[in-house]
Amino acid sequence: MTARRRTETDLRSANVRLQTVAARLFQTQEAERHSVAQELRDEVCQALAAIRMNLQRVQSRLVESGIAEAMLIADATMQRLRALSATLRPPELTELGLEPALQAFAERHSVATGVEIVVRGNIGTERPPADLEVTCFRAAQEAVEVAIRYAAARRVWIDLIASDGNIQLTICDDGRDLDLAHAPAVRETALGALTERVTLAGGQVEIDGSAELGTEIRATFSVATNKAISRWSSGEPR
Repeated sequence: MTARRRTETDLRSANVRLQTVAARLFQTQEAERHSVAQELRDEVCQALAAIRMNLQRVQSRLVESGIAEAMLIADATMQRLRALSATLRPPELTELGLEPALQAFAERHSVATGVEIVVRGNIGTERPPADLEVTCFRAAQEAVEVAIRYAAARRVWIDLIASDGNIQLTICDDGRDLDLAHAPAVRETALGALTERVTLAGGQVEIDGSAELGTEIRATFSVATNKAISRWSSGEPR
């Protein structure tokens, strides 16, 4: 029995260490995305804007089609870089909060994919912890991608509600039920990262689907629990 208890203790310790490593990996990934997105916005786009201004000044003196074409390419490149930067880390998430970031994501992704994405939120004026905002945003982003790619959805709804110290994120679509349209392994692969993100943030995931109603993904988080996990995973005292 002593050996068995020791083995169980070792397994629990190993599981805690794995969760800590996974949480820090997600944090590192977000930090890198933020850094790359900021560099794209602040350096690359500014450089392209300067090139365009110089070309515009030259064009005012010389009428050449090649200069006009270069300006069009610069414009298209800046638009693409801004879109890529927003995908990596939307500036709204840092500056304005979760609801505005989801609204901006929905608008951009609707234009890019032709899929109607509706965001309905009511989490009040007090912002959740930054790590929880990132987790909710990434979970919604991944769920929308799954709905479009695997369920062939044409409409997606993102609901965000705060109540009694909890935040509930619900993503519904009008596409095919994942369990009916694909093998179970596809569902696990498609939603694996989302489930892991939510679990590491102390949340719970529920997934329901039907042939008539599509797929509904619900992720529920405790704000207090998430604050404690954020301090623990960053090495702060509990």
